[in-house]
Amino acid sequence: YEPLWYYRAVGLYAAQVKRYLDVFGRDQVKVILFEDFARDPVQVVRDCCAFLGVSTDFVPDTSIRHNESGVPKSRSLYNFIAKPNALKEIVKPFIPAAVRERLGNQAKSMVLGRMEMEPDLREELTAFFAPDVARLEALIHRDLSAWRRPARAAGSQ
Repeated sequence: YEPLWYYRAVGLYAAQVKRYLDVFGRDQVKVILFEDFARDPVQVVRDCCAFLGVSTDFVPDTSIRHNESGVPKSRSLYNFIAKPNALKEIVKPFIPAAVRERLGNQAKSMVLGRMEMEPDLREELTAFFAPDVARLEALIHRDLSAWRRPARAAGSQ
């Protein structure tokens, strides 16, 4: 099997982070949590720049969400937006690349629906990952208790 199939194993972060800390040292490794990046991406980028010893003046463009996931609400509409086709090739030279990218990302997010995990599976995975989350919490000195609570409803974490 390819590593992709070991989704539970690659979700055990504590051993992976510990390996980096052991090899490179705590002062050479910066751990960034997705929640922090989602909440304040500009500040996270500034923190990374400061950690790397480079200018913190850079301000990233966070207006476009890349690689959004979801399930197409309409497969044909999604395919039209996401895949190459003759009509788009005809119009393409008349629309600047930055505008095309922004429109494409917005259109994709409009035709993608969110899928919720089955509550029983969420409970099972939360229980499975809880010991590793506790180890990671101790390792990076951050409160990750929200990771050990199953979400009750969308957006409750």
